[in-house]
Amino acid sequence: MKKPQHSEPSVVAVGRRESAPSMAVLALGLSGLIPFAATAIYLFISPAGNTADTVLQIQHAYAACILSFVGALHWAGSPRATDEAAGLLAAPWWRLTWGVIPSLWAWLAWVLPALSHRGMWLAAGLALALAFDWLTHTRWGWTRGFLYLRTVLSVVASICLVLPNMG
Repeated sequence: MKKPQHSEPSVVAVGRRESAPSMAVLALGLSGLIPFAATAIYLFISPAGNTADTVLQIQHAYAACILSFVGALHWAGSPRATDEAAGLLAAPWWRLTWGVIPSLWAWLAWVLPALSHRGMWLAAGLALALAFDWLTHTRWGWTRGFLYLRTVLSVVASICLVLPNMG
């Protein structure tokens, strides 16, 4: 029996390399930058104070969620990279382990006592996750287009996380 075709946007290619993510993936990825940009702009134009600290916490909470999401991509991609029928049980243990590292990194950032260091820690986590994805992309089937998009998203998000600490 033939499996039904899905029309969901794809970022993982098995057996082929797509040159660019679909418009839906591009639009959704870029829309994920809105909270980063909005909080960074607010922090840039607003005076320091209690409101700024609250906005910084909001930005860091969102960044922690995004960093956890980036790690979860490895859990979602693991069945595709191994035997789809066997699912996560057949996935390499180290890939699943890596999939948890970004969320633990985000948690550590969240419990840092100094609010000013949190953004730097989260930006470093995004950079580490991106480097891992580039180093392992041929093994796991990430497309170059997806990685280019991930690079743009991670760099912009990191800039938004680091800029408030520069002033």
